[in-house]
Formats: sequence, structure tokens, C-alpha cells
Amino acid sequence: WCKELNSLAWCEEQLGMSYETTVDWNSYMREVCAFAVKSRNEGKIGGENCIVEIDESLFTKRKNNAGRVLPQQWVFGGLCRETGGRFLVSVANRSAKTLFERIIRFVEPGSTIISDCWRLNFLR
Repeated sequence: WCKELNSLAWCEEQLGMSYETTVDWNSYMREVCAFAVKSRNEGKIGGENCIVEIDESLFTKRKNNAGRVLPQQWVFGGLCRETGGRFLVSVANRSAKTLFERIIRFVEPGSTIISDCWRLNFLR
């Protein structure tokens, strides 16, 4: 923190890796973490008196960190504050219908849902 380095800059300096290698390893580790979370979906999360936070995110990468963007993948996930239960799924699109279907599939009725997903405003 005293050198104000972000994680990539820290890896470059501390591990003596090139920027390109640092970016490659960072991307690889992100994929490993995403796979671990995705493969451990626990069924439905939340329930009465539980708060479930949900959000969507875009996974993408550039070939050799330059040029055209390769295929993109949207993911949608949730985390129960009280139990630590979680889910993470790929979604073909981010329509309200698609996200609502995932909420029904993975979030127990009676849960309080917190989200910044504007597409879900129709649920109010």
C-alpha cells in the first residue's frame, strides 16, 4: 500500500514478471476462481430473514492483450449474507426475464434481495 501498487504492478515488481505474464496469470487465476465458485452452486440460497445480494458481471478477454475483443460471457450470481450460500451461472442475455428465471431457480422465497440490476425494477 505504501508504494500505491495495484495487484498487477505488485506482481510485476515483487515477482519480477513482465506485464504480459502478469496479465496472463491474473486472467488464469480469475478463471480458476470463477470455475470453483460456479462448480459449487448450492441449490437455493436465502429464505425468511435472509438478505441475498445479486449482481451480473461480464467476463471477456483480449487476445494477447491487444486487438479485437474475443467472445464475451455474462454471468449472474448471488450471495446470502447470513449463510454464505452462493450461486454463479452463465446467462445468454441480461433481460429481466432471464435474470428473474435465475432468481426463481436459485433464491428461496421470502428472501430480501439487494441488487443494482436496473432490469429487475419491474419486480417492485
